[in-house]
Amino acid sequence: MPPSPDLFRAARPHVDNLNRLFNLTISQSRLDSTTLSSNPAFHEITRRVAGEIRPLDLSRGVLDFSQIITDLHGKPHVVKAEYIYWLDDAHWVFRYEYDTTVGDAKPHSHLHVNASSSRVPDLHNIHFPAGRLSVEHLIHHLVSEYDVKCELPRAEMTEFLANSYRSWQRTDQHLFP
Repeated sequence: MPPSPDLFRAARPHVDNLNRLFNLTISQSRLDSTTLSSNPAFHEITRRVAGEIRPLDLSRGVLDFSQIITDLHGKPHVVKAEYIYWLDDAHWVFRYEYDTTVGDAKPHSHLHVNASSSRVPDLHNIHFPAGRLSVEHLIHHLVSEYDVKCELPRAEMTEFLANSYRSWQRTDQHLFP
């Protein structure tokens, strides 16, 4: 099956919006959409440098960002997403996963925390059920909790992200249910 130019065109506004969100707030890294070689009906939105997948550079740590999208009734639709925040090359802090293809094996939307305790030594392997994690909420969390530098003053950032989220609720909910 050849790559879908319609999906690529339909996904462009979503990719542009993601870049706008990140570039005006916490990262100058750029995302792009690439057809998956294993299945041309899907595109991956991620950062690529010289053909290699790379995390988004942040002032403190990095963010692995990936969304897999496909066409659903003529509109792009996220079927998988993964966001992993790393303080350094060896220590990830949290991992959010959204996957509509897993069946009932685990929650479609879940969070992993890189932690352990004497009572639950494999805490980082537990799938904590979660609702949809918007990119806006993710950015706000990184700035508020991990001191990731934001290009905007705090009040302006909060307003910008809230407006972006409200806009998504009005127009683009088909992207990421």
